[in-house]
Amino acid sequence: TAMLRAMVGDLEQYADDPGRFLSEMNHRLAMILKQIEESLYATAFYLVADVATGEIRYAKAGHPLPLHLQRRAGEVTPLPVPKPAGAALGLFENTVYATSQRALTPGDVLLFFTDGLIEVANVDDEDFGPDRLQAAVRNRRELGLAKLLDGLVTEVRAYSATPEFDDDVCLL
Repeated sequence: TAMLRAMVGDLEQYADDPGRFLSEMNHRLAMILKQIEESLYATAFYLVADVATGEIRYAKAGHPLPLHLQRRAGEVTPLPVPKPAGAALGLFENTVYATSQRALTPGDVLLFFTDGLIEVANVDDEDFGPDRLQAAVRNRRELGLAKLLDGLVTEVRAYSATPEFDDDVCLL
């Protein structure tokens, strides 16, 4: 994390191009990591929002796809990315990450989350998964943001076989 944080400042010149930003970060991280024997990597999702035009530009590096809640249309979909989507940072030195774009409308919500949320398993060892998360957001699409997020965490906890999360869980 400290290495990645240090790189962010060094990559400021690429800040407005998500694909280029992640490609450069990946290259630098892979060069550092190939010098150690332990297999390390990081997932990332980088997004730039232009509030004047309502456009977002983004790139994916092994991270779960954020959900786009379009309140006016009543739809919840993962942000689309080209196939194959980018691998996690640090795994392959010359990976090139594509920049995608999408329009936002007033009232839209972008829900970012860590894999710890969708990998929560129930008593039958079935993950909560991205489809259940998408349905849970759709069921709460009319709620304010705080209630939507609280409801998601409550539903995932109720699904879980254990009272505590086994992995980090973050919703943004």
